[in-house]
Amino acid sequence: MSEIRRTGPPTPRDIKGKTVTWTVPINASPPKAWLEYFVRTKDQSILCNPDRVRFYLGTMIFDSEEANVRDWIEFIEKWIASANLRYAEQLRQEEAAREAQAADPAQRLRELEQRFKNL
Repeated sequence: MSEIRRTGPPTPRDIKGKTVTWTVPINASPPKAWLEYFVRTKDQSILCNPDRVRFYLGTMIFDSEEANVRDWIEFIEKWIASANLRYAEQLRQEEAAREAQAADPAQRLRELEQRFKNL
């Protein structure tokens, strides 16, 4: 999977009072594991929280007053970068595990024997 990235500026789509619904285009619909990394971050504020970002196809959607949109975009960029790094690491670990399982069965049996010999 290529990294998720923002591909355009926020666009206002709806307004209710002072709150505007904004859409932000992204290059792809993120997989479920990536979305979990996006939401599970400690880098947030009272106004900007990744739980409040919704995804639909290739679009991120959030609600904000006009005055806070710059802050939202800054946080969204950080959340995307963090999710990309963490998801890429997960993919690397999964690939390493697949390669280890595909390795020579006799070698794998010796490794397992050594690993569990003290049980």
